[in-house]
Amino acid sequence: MRYIQAFLHDVERKQVVNATVANLIIDIKDLAFDIEDILDAYVPRIESRIPRVYLRIKVCKGIEKIKRKLQAIKDAKELFGIDTSSEVDTINVDPRIPALHVDEPIVLGFDDDIRKLKVKILNEEQQLCYVAIVGMPGIGKTTLAKKLFKGVKHMFDYSASVSVSQKPNIKDVLLGIAKQLGLEKDEREENEEANIHAFLKERRYVLLLDDIWHTDAWDCLKASIPIDSKNGSRIIITSRYTNVGRYIGTERSLFKLQPFDFETSWTLFSKLIIPTSESTSRGFDRVEMEEIGKKIVEKCGGVALAIVVTVGLLREREQNEFEWNMVLKSIGHDSHDKCSQILALSYNDLPASLKPCFLYMGLFPEDYVIRASALIRMWMAEKFIQVHDGMEPEEVGEDFLCKLVARNLIQVVSRKYDGRVNRVSIHDLLHSFCVNMAKESNFFHTTVDFPNTSSTTRIRRLAIHHPASIGTNVTLRQKLEIRTLMYFNQNDEYVILKKLRKKQLSKGFLQVLNIEELYSSKVQIRNLPDLSYLRLRVSSLHGISVSSINRIAHNLKKLQTLDLRGTFGISVSIDIWEMTQLRHLLLDESSPPTVQPSSSVKVFLPNLQTLVGMLAPDFQCLELEQLNNVKKLGLRRVNKETLKLLNESASILEKLETLYLTKKDYLSMHHSEENETLDLNLLQYNRVKKLVINYWDCLRAKFPPNLIKLKLRNCSWNEDPMPVLKKLPSLKVLIILHAFFGADSFPQIDLSGADSFPQLEVLDLYGFEIKEFKLGEERGMPKLRKVIIENCPIETIPDWLQQLQKTDY
Repeated sequence: MRYIQAFLHDVERKQVVNATVANLIIDIKDLAFDIEDILDAYVPRIESRIPRVYLRIKVCKGIEKIKRKLQAIKDAKELFGIDTSSEVDTINVDPRIPALHVDEPIVLGFDDDIRKLKVKILNEEQQLCYVAIVGMPGIGKTTLAKKLFKGVKHMFDYSASVSVSQKPNIKDVLLGIAKQLGLEKDEREENEEANIHAFLKERRYVLLLDDIWHTDAWDCLKASIPIDSKNGSRIIITSRYTNVGRYIGTERSLFKLQPFDFETSWTLFSKLIIPTSESTSRGFDRVEMEEIGKKIVEKCGGVALAIVVTVGLLREREQNEFEWNMVLKSIGHDSHDKCSQILALSYNDLPASLKPCFLYMGLFPEDYVIRASALIRMWMAEKFIQVHDGMEPEEVGEDFLCKLVARNLIQVVSRKYDGRVNRVSIHDLLHSFCVNMAKESNFFHTTVDFPNTSSTTRIRRLAIHHPASIGTNVTLRQKLEIRTLMYFNQNDEYVILKKLRKKQLSKGFLQVLNIEELYSSKVQIRNLPDLSYLRLRVSSLHGISVSSINRIAHNLKKLQTLDLRGTFGISVSIDIWEMTQLRHLLLDESSPPTVQPSSSVKVFLPNLQTLVGMLAPDFQCLELEQLNNVKKLGLRRVNKETLKLLNESASILEKLETLYLTKKDYLSMHHSEENETLDLNLLQYNRVKKLVINYWDCLRAKFPPNLIKLKLRNCSWNEDPMPVLKKLPSLKVLIILHAFFGADSFPQIDLSGADSFPQLEVLDLYGFEIKEFKLGEERGMPKLRKVIIENCPIETIPDWLQQLQKTDY
């Protein structure tokens, strides 16, 4: 198996494009799948009570099948003379060159960016200044950089512009710089590094180093550049990779280029599709053509290169609705067009470990926002993540995600309080690229291509986005060996799930099951011994909730993640507390009790890191000394016994970083026993950085000393909480939602004092019944960057706070 993986990695690294070799690679990947199936199907049985003779026969048959396939691959390789050791059939020419050298029209939309960058380049700072333009492939980095370079180079003594590229010949790059600087021939051909360095040392220069892929290229080039210059010299670079820009010029040098908005995209499209000489005399011939054009622009997603390439396709065709609609349908689906080739450069440059992680993004619908934590847990279940150097798999997964973000292949939608990635998405063009690549390599299939999939195709991962597109008469004749099933539907149609369950899901191959937005009360999860990730979001239908997952632990021994948030009223078996592989358990706030309050439950969950949504009475029955790896804890219906138990449990506090405490939930809102006054003393929770308190009346609390984020929702006070909160030394984010005071009048809250909220960056108040702020003469909150105040009966908001309300954060 290791040799097969190494071979595939080597061939992909060489970027072999020969069609015969491509088919060979597909066959070898299928062979790898067969080996994986045998390992997963029979290795666990070795420890079972299945008779050894029967097991040997089954394993031998599987091995013989693999040997026959291996021989067939070898025969085909010899018959067709396939040579994978050669790099003859590789992509050597950057397909960006023709499109990215389109002149002035594409510069539309960059005017604001150029103005901002000119200010940075032409400032009076004498230290060497870098401008690192980074962004996703095809977004227009080179075009912007060249326009900027042309606009400022006359203000410097010397200038040079070179393309570094993915696999640079450093000698050629230096030769290009030397020629533009005017060095003599002998200075260019010998000791060029030293000669360039000596020439630039006392001169004021500007350099454009375009398309730097890796930091080692810069390490080779910087020996020839006087980077300690103090005469106002400037270096402009472009890179697909944010980490490269950061490495060369530090964080402050980064300029993250974003896709065009629709208005700018449409202006660019119109200028390119209608020649300048005609643009003043006519627009589009028909309204229908303009409407199709706008759909095309939307499909390009603000990517400059996609617009330019698509316009080129349109101008080759007749100007009618049929031809334009054909182009519209092809955008993102032709793996051989120029855009796809450019995206493929970034994909091929990925390490082997990151390629499946990136392709996995295509399993989700377009424009889908994905929780980073959920994505990483799916990668873990798929065995994409190999643990090393004592790191937790979640940490390795987070590192993988950050690398994809740094390469601008994944977009960050939001970040956590500590700067870590919270939610991500992927650009539509990159999403289409993932789908196409996955289909070609048989990595996964979606319902879009499912009806056309060959009956001999082995479907191992399936994403169901629109079941209606499959129809109710699906025969599922394909070789279904599904490892991953994603279901994203928002209606009652789930016939495909029933068909899959009957034909395949009981075979034991399924590792990831992610069901979103299913409206049914008949979901059954059983006989899935290899399942590692289970996410259910099954809403109640006409008041009928889904049935319990009975004795879940008996059949899901390998489960690592169980996420039931958004699934109304579902219960889990008591046996879940002995699922030794379980790492993340997330229950819905409507979940019924898991254990009886009178019982005592033995816990053996050595790997559990997340326990959220559990009823406090259930929690009190557990042997907490076994939960010493929990980092995130969320409890409902918290009472005095719960707080006492937490404070006395050193094992729970050992690694706890995030804590959710809910005194009431909507099922217990009117219970009299929930109305007792509870004081919170969390001073010993030294490692807790994030605290969320829900539905807590008469709140009095001593907060964790190292708290960074505090969220208070549906809480009440008898006195102003700010004198306590503003003294928290590390608090960066304070969110108060739907809060009120016990007094009849709307009071003021005290934000005064020069030392108040020393680290606070975000203040979010929504539905907080306060009348005014008390600020005093000395203003605190020195690091406040963002203020949100909504639905609060405040009479007057100070000007400086109003100004921060208008600031994007």
